[in-house]
Amino acid sequence: MLIDGCLERGLMKKQLLVIFFGGWLLVQPLLALSNIRIDSSTVVVQGSIGAMKKVAVLGDSLRAEKLTEVTVEATLLRATAWEKQPYRTDLKKIGAASGSETRTTPEWLMHQTGVMVQKTNHGGGSPTLRGLQGNQTLMLVDGIRLNNSIFRYGPNQYLNTVDAFGLDQVEVLFGNGAVQYGSDAMGGVIAAKFHEPTVSKNNQWTPHIFVRGMSGNQEQSARGSMDYVSTKFGLTVGGTLRQFGDVISGGEGRRLTPTGYRERDFDGKFVVYGKRGRLTLAHQNHNQFDVPVYHKVVLENHAYYNMDLQLRSMTYLKKEWTNLMGALDKVEVVIGQQGQGEWRSFQKNGSMVSRREKDSVDTRFVTLKVFGKQKKGFQYVIGLEGYFDHVFSQRVDWNQTSATQKDLRALYPNDASNNQTSAFLYATQSWKSGLLRAGLRYSGTQVRIPTIELGEVVDNNEAVVFDVAASRKLSQYLFIYSNVGSSFRSPNVDDLGTLGIVDFRFEVPQYGLAPEYSLNKELGLKWKSDRVMFTLCGYHNQLSGLITRVKSPSDSLQGYPVYWKQNVGESEIWGAEWDFKLLIGKKSQVKAGAFFTVGDNLTAQEPMRRIPPAMFNVEWIYRPNKQWQIVLAMYGAKSQQRLAKGDIQDNRIGAQGTAGYASGDVRCRYQKKGFFMDVALTNVGNDLYKTHGSGVFMPGRALQFVLGF
Repeated sequence: MLIDGCLERGLMKKQLLVIFFGGWLLVQPLLALSNIRIDSSTVVVQGSIGAMKKVAVLGDSLRAEKLTEVTVEATLLRATAWEKQPYRTDLKKIGAASGSETRTTPEWLMHQTGVMVQKTNHGGGSPTLRGLQGNQTLMLVDGIRLNNSIFRYGPNQYLNTVDAFGLDQVEVLFGNGAVQYGSDAMGGVIAAKFHEPTVSKNNQWTPHIFVRGMSGNQEQSARGSMDYVSTKFGLTVGGTLRQFGDVISGGEGRRLTPTGYRERDFDGKFVVYGKRGRLTLAHQNHNQFDVPVYHKVVLENHAYYNMDLQLRSMTYLKKEWTNLMGALDKVEVVIGQQGQGEWRSFQKNGSMVSRREKDSVDTRFVTLKVFGKQKKGFQYVIGLEGYFDHVFSQRVDWNQTSATQKDLRALYPNDASNNQTSAFLYATQSWKSGLLRAGLRYSGTQVRIPTIELGEVVDNNEAVVFDVAASRKLSQYLFIYSNVGSSFRSPNVDDLGTLGIVDFRFEVPQYGLAPEYSLNKELGLKWKSDRVMFTLCGYHNQLSGLITRVKSPSDSLQGYPVYWKQNVGESEIWGAEWDFKLLIGKKSQVKAGAFFTVGDNLTAQEPMRRIPPAMFNVEWIYRPNKQWQIVLAMYGAKSQQRLAKGDIQDNRIGAQGTAGYASGDVRCRYQKKGFFMDVALTNVGNDLYKTHGSGVFMPGRALQFVLGF
C-alpha cells in the first residue's frame, strides 16, 4: 500500500513537471500575438489612498480593445501591477450597481481557476483554496477579518453572509497572506470589498435598482441603492431582499425539498474627504431566514433541520491620513464591531424531542497600519492588530409529550473569549526588472474557556511567520516569480471547547493545543501583453502540527462515534494552476483555466480529506457593439475517487466519491442609457451534478434574468 502510494505521488509529480514546462513552450507561439498593439484609453477608478490607479474592466466594459493593467491591493496591502506580483492572485470586478451574474458571493468564485466551492446546503458555500477550506482559509470584508473564534474545520456557510449585490470586487490571494492578515491564511485569502462612493466635482445623486429571477420559482431578488457624491463627501446606501425556492436539479428535474430560504440585507458607507485623507463610517447587516440543511433531512433521518437565522452585522470607523511629514504615504486606523450568529433547530423522525441551539460571536477590533513613502524603490508597511471575541452559546431540548424544557451544555462553552493581538512588518524593494518582498508577523492568542469540571481554562499560544517573494522580468512580456512563506492557525474556541454532534461525529473538548503551521513554496510564470495574459504555476505546501480529530476506539454518544482533537497531523499538498486570457480582434475575448490538487495525509498514510478534483473553465465573450454582449461558458471537473477514510464516512461523498461533470451557460446582456438586461440559460445540458463534498446538487437547466436601471 505504501509503495503504491509512493509510486502514485511520483507519477503525479512527473505530471506536474510536464504541465509546468509544457506551459513554458506555449509562451513561444504567443510572441506573434503579443507584438500586435492597439492604443486604447486607460480606465481608472479612485484608489483607497486618493491616488488614481489602473484596473481591469474587461468584465464590465462594453468593448475590449486591450488588456489593461490589473492591480491588486486588498490582499497585498499595496496596489501592485498583476505581472509584477510575486504570487498568484485573482481580481474579480463585480460592480454593485450593475446587477449580479451569480446568486451569491461564494458562487461568484465557483468557476474561478484554483477555487472549488463546496455547498453543504443552498444557503452556504465554502471556498477551497489549494486543498484547504473552513478555518484554514482566511476571508476578509473591507480588509477586516470575517473569520472568528468558532470558525470550524471543513465546510462552512460564512462567506454567504456577505451580500454579493453590495460588492464592488473580490480578490483572491493563493497560498499566502499570513504576514498581512494573521491566523488562518494557510490556503490563502479571499477579500471582498463593499461598494463605496467616489469623489465628484458635481453634487450628484445616482439611484440604482435591479431585479433578478429564475425559472421554476427558484429565485426572486431585488436590490435598490443610492449614491451621492461631491468634492467633500460621498454617501452610498443599499438594501437587498431575496426569496429562494427549492432547487430543481438536473437530470430528471427533481425538486430538492427543502432547500429554499429568505434573505434580507442592508449596507451603507459615508465618506468625508479632506486635504490630508478621509474618514469612512460603514455598516453592513445580513440576515438569512429558515435555511434548511438538505442532506440532514434526506440522509440522516431528520424530520427537519433548519438554520432559523444566519446573521452578520458589522460597523466600523476608518480614518486615513495621507502624505504625512514627507515620509509616510498613509496612516490608517480602523476600529469597529462585528457580530455573527447562527440559530439552529432540528428534530429526528419519530422523536418527541426537538432541539434548538444558538451560537454567536461578538468581535471588537482595532487595527493600525503605517505605509512608508516609496524612496528609491523601497516601501514598507508596519501594522498592529487586535481582535477580541466573546462567544455566546445555548442548547435547549423541548419535550413535546411532557411540554417541558431542558437546558443542556451548549455546542461551545458559553461566555468563552478568544483574544488575538499581532504585529507585522512588510517591505518591498522594486527595480525596473522586478521586485523583492519580505515580511514577518508575530501573533499572540489567549483563549479563556469556563468549565464546570476545571473552572476557567486559559490557553495561550504564540506564532511567528515569514514571507519572502520575488519577481523578475525576463523579456518584454514574460515574468518569472517565486515565493516561500509560512502560515499558521491558532487554536480557537471551536478547537478547544466543542461538545456535540458535528457532521457525522460527536466531538468532546480538548485543551492545550498548539498552532498549526504550513510552509508554502511556489514557482510561476506570467505573460502580459496588450492581448494576452497567461499564468502557469506549481506549488508545494507542507503542513505540520495539524489539529486532527482522533476517534475513540470504543466510545459512542447519541449513536455517533466520539472524537477529540490533537496536534498529530502532518500533510503535504501540491498542484499546478493555469490561467489564460486572449483578446481576438476588437470584439471578443477568450478566458480559460485549469488546475489540479493532490493532498496526502502523511500521518495516516492516506489522501487528505476534501481535496478537489482536477477542474477547468472556458469562457468566450463577444461584444458586437456598445450595447450587446454575448457570453458562452463551459466548466467542469474530473471525478474524485481518491478519498480519505473520512471522505468515505461522509454521507455527502461516500465510497464511490464524487462524479465528474461538464456543464455550460449561455448569457446575453443588453445595456443602453442606464438600462440593462441580462438573460441567461444555465446548465444548458441539464446535467445532474454537484461539487466535491457538497450536500446539495446544483440547479438543472434554468432561465435567469436581470433587469435594472
